[in-house]
Amino acid sequence: MTEQDLERIKNMKIYGFEDSLSVARTLMGGIHENLLLGDLVFAYRSTSAKNKTELYQIVVVNELADTIAGKVRTDKFSISYISYGYSAYIPHMPVEYLDEVLEELEKSKADRKVVETFKIIIEDQQNRIKGGNV
Repeated sequence: MTEQDLERIKNMKIYGFEDSLSVARTLMGGIHENLLLGDLVFAYRSTSAKNKTELYQIVVVNELADTIAGKVRTDKFSISYISYGYSAYIPHMPVEYLDEVLEELEKSKADRKVVETFKIIIEDQQNRIKGGNV
């Protein structure tokens, strides 16, 4: 494992799942499986959602591009939303769309720590992209 791999793993924020492997197992074989092709940024699964309108799960990955140097992060994100009543997979979204994800977390009354962590993720991703570190 490279230093970059260790840094990426350290920066993943996972709530309501055991670890990144449990996130992957949840996505495998479903319509959201393409998320496995990206770099996991954030995963949230509610422990309190009870009705069909409440958000149950959100997964955000940074899309990767193949280059001569290997796979590199892009400025696009793929997002998965799951509630008990609907499911959505939204690929190729700009960093600005992460504000919409934040709104969904706030609407679903996610724990304050989860919301605050996601705000930091948005800022970090915006700074990474502005700095040309795609």
